[in-house]
Amino acid sequence: MIPGLSLKTPNRTIPHLTRWPHQPNAKGDTMTKAKPLPVHIPAGAPEIKVMDEARLGGLRYRMLVDGSGGPTNDLCQGIFYLRAGHAESLHSHEVPETMYVLSGHGHAILGDQRVALAPGDTLFIPAGQMHGFEAAEDMEMLYTFPTARYADVTYTYDEAA
Repeated sequence: MIPGLSLKTPNRTIPHLTRWPHQPNAKGDTMTKAKPLPVHIPAGAPEIKVMDEARLGGLRYRMLVDGSGGPTNDLCQGIFYLRAGHAESLHSHEVPETMYVLSGHGHAILGDQRVALAPGDTLFIPAGQMHGFEAAEDMEMLYTFPTARYADVTYTYDEAA
């Protein structure tokens, strides 16, 4: 379970799904198509974590929807925090990604293009596309990957960066 995650509906408590993900049920079927139930994630939960990227710093994230808390229909989502003057190194993923700018201004580096970002802007980043971000001021961006768990998203960094 994700710390701080509320698994309650108005009339009942949802039991923790111990067989999720990909563990067979009594019939031998996997639970990849389990019907997800509504989940309320309160503001401020779960905790903000520091990204493992050690080269440039100033990168934090908070997972909102993640398979570690129950079925998600192969979707994970979170908020990416980038401090003013910091950058995320060029990298790619094996899955596509979307980014929606919640606050702040900066730039996305998409291959050899540098794109200005402002609140309300959305990016679709195809799988395999090298990309990174630079913050002119503190930024918050909502990200989404089509995978059940953020832990399954690989980061392949550009050696030249």
